[in-house]
Amino acid sequence: MNHKDATSSIKPEILPDLPVRKAERIARDSGKAEALATSAQERARKYRKALGDTWGHVQTFARMLRSYARRQYTKVPWKTIALVTAALLYFIMPFDALPDFLFGGFIDDAAILAAVFRQVRTELDAFLEWERTNVPVP
Repeated sequence: MNHKDATSSIKPEILPDLPVRKAERIARDSGKAEALATSAQERARKYRKALGDTWGHVQTFARMLRSYARRQYTKVPWKTIALVTAALLYFIMPFDALPDFLFGGFIDDAAILAAVFRQVRTELDAFLEWERTNVPVP
């Protein structure tokens, strides 16, 4: 797996809001990556209604990260893993650009999740195809 710095190729409109460097450290540690995936899925279940359509993005990102951490699915660019991890990390942080406890506090989270989804859509489609033909990760 190539773990080169992903920040050099991330679109600048989402870079300032994403904790990419921290996400890269987490993605390199399988235990931390699995814990983040689990935390994100639990938080998404709790706030499913507030997340709307981006709820599914959290689920897919978490499954991809978990599969990557377990070395089950590694045919994915490091940039994609870094972005997915950063989006999940941003999502679980209650005090981000718009604190989650405020009315409408998940608007920024949904925007980040949607932006990352659009940027890594091709890789997510490949992961979903792989997932359909392999044993799913719980």
